[in-house]
Amino acid sequence: MKEEAEAYEKEGRQAKKEKKYNLAILKLQKAIQIHDELQQEGYVGILEKEIERIKTLMDFLDIPLDLAKAKEEANMKDLDKKTNNEKIINEKADDKKHDNSNIGNEDRKEAVFENEKTKDINAKDEMVKRDQSDPTKKARKELEKEANTIESKIKTLSFQKKYNEIIKLYKRLSELYEQLGYDYQLRKIRFKIDKYKNLKEQEERKNKEMEEYIEERKKTIAEQRAERIQKKQKLAMEQEERKRAKLEEMQKERQQIEQQRQLSIQEKMERAKQERLMVFEASKTGQDVNSLRQKKIEREKKEQMLREKKQKEKQILEKANQTMDKAKALVERNNYDEAKEKYKESADLFKEIGWDQQAAVLRREAQNMDQMKEEYLKKKKLEEDRKKREQEKFEQRAQQILEEKERKKREEEKARQQLSPEMQLKVDRAEMVLKKAEKLERKEKYNRATARYEYLIDLYQEIGFDEKIPKIENKVTELKQRLE
Repeated sequence: MKEEAEAYEKEGRQAKKEKKYNLAILKLQKAIQIHDELQQEGYVGILEKEIERIKTLMDFLDIPLDLAKAKEEANMKDLDKKTNNEKIINEKADDKKHDNSNIGNEDRKEAVFENEKTKDINAKDEMVKRDQSDPTKKARKELEKEANTIESKIKTLSFQKKYNEIIKLYKRLSELYEQLGYDYQLRKIRFKIDKYKNLKEQEERKNKEMEEYIEERKKTIAEQRAERIQKKQKLAMEQEERKRAKLEEMQKERQQIEQQRQLSIQEKMERAKQERLMVFEASKTGQDVNSLRQKKIEREKKEQMLREKKQKEKQILEKANQTMDKAKALVERNNYDEAKEKYKESADLFKEIGWDQQAAVLRREAQNMDQMKEEYLKKKKLEEDRKKREQEKFEQRAQQILEEKERKKREEEKARQQLSPEMQLKVDRAEMVLKKAEKLERKEKYNRATARYEYLIDLYQEIGFDEKIPKIENKVTELKQRLE
């Protein structure tokens, strides 16, 4: 039976080469039936995958699946073959009848050979039966079943990029293959483990770089935003200060007008009163009224001069305090040159009204403005240098990422140029299939697009573009979800 299955496999692959895809599927299905009866699960899985690839290729080439017609053609070929075999057997039988009387040593040897061949066939059948009843065979079947389940899980997890779980499953799979004695698969699994460890490290490195990049961007944006808010607050404070000063000035003017009005009324009343008293006193003492009036005028002039002096001192003092407050505000805004001038102006005003000690303090403060300016500029330069270094570091990191992408692109291009003509043809075909698949996806022809993407996976496997396969597999899963 095993020889029969191998014969069907051979016929199926020959039909595939001749581009008779329906016939190839039919022959491979017959081989699967025989392997299934012999409980050879490994061969069954391999042939099923081969049939899936043929169907994908047929869908890509728009060849309809028609197994009934292929079965009829196969039956006709088998019938012709059987007829030819019967003719050959009859001819041999006739020859044997004619030569029966002349059987010699060679014929006896041939008979012995046929007898031994029959015994060998019977011995092989007995071996197959023993394998089917052997408990170790069942254990191997369980191990193969577990291995297939793990492979399916790994395929699902590879879409989700869960590298830790994938590596654990591959380690378990390597233990199973070691028990089964699959040396080739075991070497392949070890290579896959190393590959996913590298992918895990790359993913972690990229995530770390991206987090650092985002943090740097957040920090830069936050600093710029803080500066804008600070400037806005300063501007609002200045506007509020000007508005408050204007309101205070207007209020003072109104108070002064009201005071002057009250004073003028009181002065008139007081003047009339004084005039009556002066006349009364002059009549009482016998003095001249004009002499008394002249003395009073001189006294009032002195009092007026004293009041005016006090009023002027008060105004100068208010102006000096306002000038000093402006100087402090300018210092807060780091405008040290103007602050220095304001402090000098305030010191001169205090000097004018005789406040010499306060004037000396303000002059020393004005002299300190140069040192404060120098310290501020030094600090500002240090901050600018720090921001410049951070910006250069950020730009350097961005440049490194771009250079890494360009390097990978150049390596891929170099690898493509070093490919053999046959492999280059497959690479070109893969690019063409990718473009057609993307075009069908844009047209929302998801069935045909899925078929082309699956065919593209087979091409990538043949070429060795393993790093591109997960992305296409994700695309296939996405399109199948849309179809559901």
